[in-house]
Amino acid sequence: AMTVDDETLSYTVKKLVDKIEEIGFDGVDVDWEFPENGYDKLCTARLFTAIREELDSREESARKHYYLTAAIPPAYGHYDYDVL
Repeated sequence: AMTVDDETLSYTVKKLVDKIEEIGFDGVDVDWEFPENGYDKLCTARLFTAIREELDSREESARKHYYLTAAIPPAYGHYDYDVL
């Protein structure tokens, strides 16, 4: 639901990164279990892209690099890399 539209996605990601900065974490680890269809794959790509862009936009002012990590399956077929 958080990736359903650009406004919701942007709000959610900004709140996530606000919390990362507040707590003092060095990034975020996403656990999205096996996107099962084309829509899930697109949502996964949108979420990761939005998080990475928000983290990147804050690195200079924070004077640190933020990490974006994920436990994902190694099989190529689970993700549609063309949407990235």
